[in-house]
Amino acid sequence: MTTSSRLLVRSGCWYVPLRRIGRYLGCEKIILRQGQMRMQFVGNPNSAYYKSRTFDAILDYIGSNPRRCNLKEISGRRLMIVKDVPTVGSAVDILRTIRSALKP
Repeated sequence: MTTSSRLLVRSGCWYVPLRRIGRYLGCEKIILRQGQMRMQFVGNPNSAYYKSRTFDAILDYIGSNPRRCNLKEISGRRLMIVKDVPTVGSAVDILRTIRSALKP
């Protein structure tokens, strides 16, 4: 097994928690590219999701990390963009931080 395939196998174990926690937080899609994580949220702007505790926790995270995070609307889709996310493991850590804010 080559070094790159070992790295792929080792990092592959992070994809399941990334997807699971992302779904828990209401993300329809998560894209990791060029050191950024893009989290795409529910397409309907009138959805009850945007009034939920979950979305409030995401907004709190964005507010406490203004240089790293940004909330955008592109073509009617709301995105949270997080900079400086070099690995899948660091993306999972960010999502776990947001999820921990939801627990009482």
